[in-house]
Amino acid sequence: MLGEVYQLWTESLRFQEASYSAAESPNGLTLTLVIFVLAAFSKGLSEAGVMMINRVTQTEFVRRLFGGAVLLGITAVTWSGCIWLALRGGMGFDVDYQKVLVLVLLSYAPMIFAVFAIVPHAGLLWGFILRIWMLLITIAGLQQHFRVPLLQAVLASGVGWVLFQFLGEIFRSKLERLRFALLGRERWVSPKEAAEALLAQRMSGG
Repeated sequence: MLGEVYQLWTESLRFQEASYSAAESPNGLTLTLVIFVLAAFSKGLSEAGVMMINRVTQTEFVRRLFGGAVLLGITAVTWSGCIWLALRGGMGFDVDYQKVLVLVLLSYAPMIFAVFAIVPHAGLLWGFILRIWMLLITIAGLQQHFRVPLLQAVLASGVGWVLFQFLGEIFRSKLERLRFALLGRERWVSPKEAAEALLAQRMSGG
């Protein structure tokens, strides 16, 4: 199974059409879920700096990884649902939701490299590159597997993104409460907040 996961992962990174056949494979959902879990774990490790700033305990560290994975899963399900609605309801394509979900899970393949976002000053740029990479995999999958024309594939991804952002704004407060409940704290100090507090302390001579 690990060999299949590795092959699927490398093929998806190179936009190979064979990787998108996972949507039709009986074990496609399982294979892409493994890729997604690895991506979620890597993304969790990339936030080690935030964990150090907040002086997390071992229990909180595990909660952080688990909570981050759960929220990333909610994001993937919502994102795939928005794309599915855009394709089926807005453009008239008869596509199966599970196949779209498999495609979206597959698009998280580049996120396995998210751990390198821990590098100071380069993390934001690296994260942006990974998100663009994911989007391109999604667009290529819609075009190659579902035979959606390129322009419509881009539009479906764009409409899906707008719907996702709209839903995020509506349920932002509830998602924030869920995030902190899963992480085991009422709030977290961000690197920016920590840097500002340290600067203020130094300027005051403290």
